Amino acid sequence: MLRHTLRLIVIAAAVATIVYAGFAFYGGATQTEAAALSDSVELAENQAGSMGHALNDVSAFASLRDPAGSQPQPGSSATAATTDIHELLARWEPRYNNAKAAYPKLESAITVAKSSAADYFAAQRAITGRINDPDAKLRAQQDDERDWDLYRQWEERADAVLAEAYAIGLRLDDMDAGLRKLELRAGFAFDASSFSEVPTAIADLNRELADFQAASENIRAVTKSPFEE
Repeated sequence: MLRHTLRLIVIAAAVATIVYAGFAFYGGATQTEAAALSDSVELAENQAGSMGHALNDVSAFASLRDPAGSQPQPGSSATAATTDIHELLARWEPRYNNAKAAYPKLESAITVAKSSAADYFAAQRAITGRINDPDAKLRAQQDDERDWDLYRQWEERADAVLAEAYAIGLRLDDMDAGLRKLELRAGFAFDASSFSEVPTAIADLNRELADFQAASENIRAVTKSPFEE
């Protein structure tokens, strides 16, 4: 599943490059908008790449089932062979933190790219609307529509990447919770064999309880009340 996510990231970056190439075709009055969108798309691509690296770092730990039902198989790495919870956490924690920090950055970068694209297309439609020649205006409208279609493809893939990253993040959270429970269990000192038997002092005295009872009755029988004459 992680490989599927990374593939989506690569596709999204490729489509974003095509979109910008189409945007740059206009030049002139739209260079500012194109440059702003280019920066936003590049930011989204970079954050997607960072998210991919972070998720790749922790992929060996994500052993819970994904929605499709596939089960990642442990490899022969040093991580898979680790039997000490503290050593495992030392490998896990920095990579988990990197992966969790990458998600909001990716989400923010995609949001910025979308916002810049909205401004760009609004500016393009306004400029196209000022063209007087019917043929030139039609060509400009067709170019606008083609660029919009390309952008929508990028947006769809970017949303898919974000959703995939979020789903993986939930499984990473579950793995982190599982490791923390193991850490707690390993550090909790408890002797399960304790208190499984009645203490010797109590058991020994209990065995002599009948003797003490008999003696008590004998003494009671020969002991008068202090109020008797």
